[in-house]
Amino acid sequence: MSLNVCTFSGHLGRDAESKYLPSGTGVMEFSMAVNSGFGENKTSWWLKCAMFGERGINLTQYLTKGQQVAVSGEFVPRLYKDSSG
Repeated sequence: MSLNVCTFSGHLGRDAESKYLPSGTGVMEFSMAVNSGFGENKTSWWLKCAMFGERGINLTQYLTKGQQVAVSGEFVPRLYKDSSG
């Protein structure tokens, strides 16, 4: 058996957004900055988060830029490539 549950806390980089998939399922998305380390070794990294279903859609209005949040769920890492590779 394996378990993939992570918990992160950080600040929202922008207001949460909601949308609906072609299947009709609602999705709320937001990006959050997570700080790691301290002093000269302090770094920040970004997580893109999503919550599926009407509960997420209903929470969208409360998640605004700069707000501190905590999330817990399955962690699926994907590397981001900008236009320069």
